[in-house]
Amino acid sequence: MAASLEEELSCPVCTELFTDPVLLSCGHSFCRQCINDHWTSSRSRNCPVCRQLSPQPPVSNLSLRNTCESYLRENNTRKERDREHVCQIHGEKIELFCQTDDKAICSECKDNEHEWHETQPLQQAVRQRKSQTHMTERRIRMEFEKKKEEESRISALNEEENEKEANLERRIQEGKQSLSDRVRELENLSEDNDITFLKVGSHTHTLAKYTLPDAEALIDVPKYLGNLKYQVWEKMKDVCPYCEY
Repeated sequence: MAASLEEELSCPVCTELFTDPVLLSCGHSFCRQCINDHWTSSRSRNCPVCRQLSPQPPVSNLSLRNTCESYLRENNTRKERDREHVCQIHGEKIELFCQTDDKAICSECKDNEHEWHETQPLQQAVRQRKSQTHMTERRIRMEFEKKKEEESRISALNEEENEKEANLERRIQEGKQSLSDRVRELENLSEDNDITFLKVGSHTHTLAKYTLPDAEALIDVPKYLGNLKYQVWEKMKDVCPYCEY
């Protein structure tokens, strides 16, 4: 049978987890205090396992020490976690959830303090809470995406409005310049002699005509007021996959 990890990390002399492990020249490791006591009692510097003499002083086995410390930390964490799943009053394993008091309980608690309360298996309660958490997270993400979509549409609307205003102002200025040029041309014609003026008089009505630039097409309102919720949902389907309750 293969040795357990704790056996592998135990000193051959005290059979406890290594404390300040040292390595002998033969390759075996012991607690520093254990090998010193052995050598003092046996009056020889031999290995308690293989009996080989160790003329060289033992060296600290840092790798083994770190492994033992890591194992000890994990073991303590596991024990603390196990204690959390045991009822502090009855010492029984916690397997139920009291919906009335919103509290995890054991079977003894159910038969006593929570006898008339609504209870359910603990794992079922955990699954329900996880589903509620996922649903809440999905709704938060949808609201966030909706807010982003609204801001994007408002920004696009403002940009289009500014662009149309700029285009209209440009066309008005061009129209003003054209009108100014026509007025100057008419003034020049009026300064000519009567005969010349009469010859080109038939064209003066054309030169005097001026109309304001046509207004650009109105903003495409449905483009910005479409089904916002549906579009946000379409985007969110890839972000938040369906969760079965």
